[in-house]
Amino acid sequence: MILGAAIGTVACAPRLTKLPSGTGTPATDFAPVVAEATDACRRVQSLSAEIAVTGSIGGDRARVRLVAGFAPAAGRIEAAAPFGAPLFIFVASGADGTLFFPRDDRVVEHGRPAELLEAVAGVPLAAADLLPTM
Repeated sequence: MILGAAIGTVACAPRLTKLPSGTGTPATDFAPVVAEATDACRRVQSLSAEIAVTGSIGGDRARVRLVAGFAPAAGRIEAAAPFGAPLFIFVASGADGTLFFPRDDRVVEHGRPAELLEAVAGVPLAAADLLPTM
């Protein structure tokens, strides 16, 4: 009975989209189309976000919440754990960044933001790249 229900469910499921094969041809009007589509986003002056992240750190499973705020050439990201002190707090303005690890009582002051962010997240973004990336 369960097998029959499973087969019936699969038989009624929508077909998967078949993607075209081959190398394709690049669109000649790509740049203006992207510029038009992202015009409203380029006018954003600040952004706050809360992002749920699940993964592993040093082989241990981790679930954190990133609470972040971004402005032109500046940003703040806090990795809030389900309990206790945050895993890290990253703050950047221009070419100056600070990375604080409250649980270890360690801090890196006046570092390059791209290097600090790469150290904790694997993504080398400068302070000026944070807002447009989000």
